[in-house]
Amino acid sequence: MLLRKEANALERLGEYAQAVPLFEQSLVIVARNVDQDPKDTRALFDLVTVKDDEAKSYEDAADPVQAATSGDRRANLVFAEKNLAQAAAGLERLLKLDPANDVWKAFLASVQVRIGVARSALHKPGNSEELSRKALATLKEVAERQQASPMVLDQAANAFLIVEPAALRNPQFAVACAEREVAMSHGKTPSNLLTLAQAYRASGQIEKSRTTAMEGLALLPALQPESVKPNIRKRLEKEAQTRF
Repeated sequence: MLLRKEANALERLGEYAQAVPLFEQSLVIVARNVDQDPKDTRALFDLVTVKDDEAKSYEDAADPVQAATSGDRRANLVFAEKNLAQAAAGLERLLKLDPANDVWKAFLASVQVRIGVARSALHKPGNSEELSRKALATLKEVAERQQASPMVLDQAANAFLIVEPAALRNPQFAVACAEREVAMSHGKTPSNLLTLAQAYRASGQIEKSRTTAMEGLALLPALQPESVKPNIRKRLEKEAQTRF
């Protein structure tokens, strides 16, 4: 869908205010398809992924590393949580139609961990810790399977790095997942290298983190003068410059 591609391109450049209206327009289109056939799993998955993309836009807007301006972090997290909750509801609907789908299971678990992170930052009461515990158990089970896809491995690695409370984190498992996804992509995907660099840093392997981040940076197109720096470059540069 062209609108969604344009929205994601803007999101990757940190143009969140411009991306969100395009995500909303995309949602109108895919929601219409779901309304026409509530059991159309492709249409419902499209709805989930657009909601997830929009949530990521708000999450990134709340991240000081990726936000062009400081903005209103709380408001961005509120919108992120709202969209994540709607994505989770859609994934739960999908799993009722196909309970054995590991991709959907991992996606839901990843979203649930991110909901917990947002709620923790917003100091919202509730059972987000228990939800996160169950989500991590699901991600670990699916990611440990030999046939786990790079997407599932990335979701698992990131979840075990960001989950709240921090006591639930497992940097070593995140490293194992990230190393597998990087191997599967032959070290040619900058986003996978970013995940691995973050996992190395969280596990105390600082030199490996910096080296991996520099490998990711080397894969990116050269930044042209006066052009907008993409989020992936900002995050990789941050990891490459980390000293502790």
